[in-house]
Parts: sequence; C-alpha cells; structure tokens
Amino acid sequence: MANMTGIIISTRVEDTLISIGHALGEVLGPFLDPLEAQLVSSSRKHFPSVASAAQSWLAQHRSVHAAKLPLMNPFHVLIIVLGYFAMVFGGKAIMARMGKFEAKKLMLAHNLFLLSLSTYMSTAILREAWFRGYSVFGNPADESKNGWPMAKLIWVFYISKTFEFVDTFIMVLKKNNRQISFLHVYHHFSIFIVWWLVTYWAPNGEAYFSAALNSFIHVVMYGYYFCMGAGIRSVSFVKRYITAMQMTQFCCMMGQAVYDMFIANYSITENSKDGLKPYPSALSTLLFFYMWTMLGLFANFFIQDAKRAALARKAGLAGAAKKKQ
Repeated sequence: MANMTGIIISTRVEDTLISIGHALGEVLGPFLDPLEAQLVSSSRKHFPSVASAAQSWLAQHRSVHAAKLPLMNPFHVLIIVLGYFAMVFGGKAIMARMGKFEAKKLMLAHNLFLLSLSTYMSTAILREAWFRGYSVFGNPADESKNGWPMAKLIWVFYISKTFEFVDTFIMVLKKNNRQISFLHVYHHFSIFIVWWLVTYWAPNGEAYFSAALNSFIHVVMYGYYFCMGAGIRSVSFVKRYITAMQMTQFCCMMGQAVYDMFIANYSITENSKDGLKPYPSALSTLLFFYMWTMLGLFANFFIQDAKRAALARKAGLAGAAKKKQ
C-alpha cells in the first residue's frame, strides 16, 4: 500500500513538475552558479549595504515550503526575466528581416496545454482549499506540513507564468507586433515576479484565491484561443467577455487585499505550534496596488478595443453602401 501511495503521489502534476524543476537546477547549476557568485560578489563590493539588506530580507522571509521548491532563487528569476526581454526585443529585431511563421500547430499545442494545466490548477487549488477548511478571505499562512500541498500548487501556478511566455513567442514568430504592447509585456513579466515573491514568502493561505480565480479565467481564455485556432467559430462570442472577466477578477482581488489589510490580520494570531501566522500584510498591499495597475491598463485596452471594433463596423457599413451604389 505504501508503494502504491508513493506511485500515486509521484504521478500528481505538481510533484512531476517539481521533480523536473529540481532536475533542471542540477543540470544548469554548473553554468549559472558561477554567474550568480560573480553578481553577488560585485554587489557586495559596490553596494554593500543594499546587498546585505537584500540577503538579510531573503533569509528572514523565506517560507519553509519555498526552501523545498525549485526556481526560488531570485538570481534565476532575474535570468528568466532577462531572457523574456531578449525574446521580445531580440526576437522582433530578428523577425524584422524574416518572413512571418504561421505557427498554427505550436499555437494549438500551447493553448491546449495551458487550457489543461489551468483546469487542473483551478480545480486542484479549490479542492485543497475545501479540504483544509479555507474561508473565502482571511486565511493564514501555514508553515506546517498541512500547508505543503497548497504550497506545491501555488508553485505550479507561479511556474505556469513561464509557460505563458510562449504567448509572446508565438506573436513574435507571427510578427503580430501590435499585440506585443506595453500591457502585454508588462503583464507577463511582472506577474511572474509577483508570484515568485508570493511563493517565496507565503505560498498558501490567501494566495489560493488569486491563483484559483486567475486559473479559471485562463480556462475560458485558452479554451477560446484553442477553439478559434481549431476553426470552431461558434465560440467567437466569448471574445467580448474575456477582457471584462479579467477586469472583474482584478476587482475581486483588490477586494481581497482590502479585506486582508484592514480586517483579516487583526483577527489572526500567530500560533507557532500549528505553524499558522497572519498572511503578510505587505503582500496584500502589493496585491492592491498591482491590481490597480492591471485594472487601469486593461480598462484602457478595453476602451481602445471597443473603439477599433466601432471603426471597423463603420468602415464595413460604408463599404457596403458604396457597393450598393
């Protein structure tokens, strides 16, 4: 039975991805570790107080769960973000001298993968939250072994943000430069950094709500993209609701942040025996202001998209009138 249980656990998505992450760390370590050591040494030499404060903060705020998870090193996060920027700006420069790629098969595979992963994340996170007796808001950070299953799922959600970088890669290949907007690039790299911080500091408790809600939105979004790419045009009506759904989730997350900042943390007391402690108020504050940026940028996109649609309809009507003449 123990062996069977071990097999079942090892075949869970989160455990498989964590194992792959650790394996990649072992492979890439000999190449990245010297670069990290050089950067740390240079930082200590030129910015000793900043480097010392950063090292102290990282040591004090790392969750016990983050210590067991791969890709928690901030240097690796920096490398990934720089790689993303190189893909965006370097890729656009390269593609300017080349013909665009259709990339339909890659797009279909990517959308199906993220549709499947988002479905798994949303259901698994909600199932774990139900099993642990989570409330809608006001859930403490759990450093005990009971918080480990949720921490693994939150880590998967964090890592899924790297898979979403392929969205941009496909746009680069297809030379859809208009779609590679400031909103698109800012959203992709910043949310990756934010979720690294959440996973590093408190990868359970209140983190579940945003992860489950965003995963559900992505079920709809990537499901729509996959169907449209596969030629299933009957779902085209969904497009007009996707941005509105995204903006609604931002409002819900802002509501959670306000609740946590002013209500929840006053009612949760730290219990070292159970491993429970108030969810970090700094993360709630970060969520609040980050959601403001998202809401503002997406609202602007929503307005501009509506204007483009109105102009397209107007141009279509004008063209039809000319044909009748």
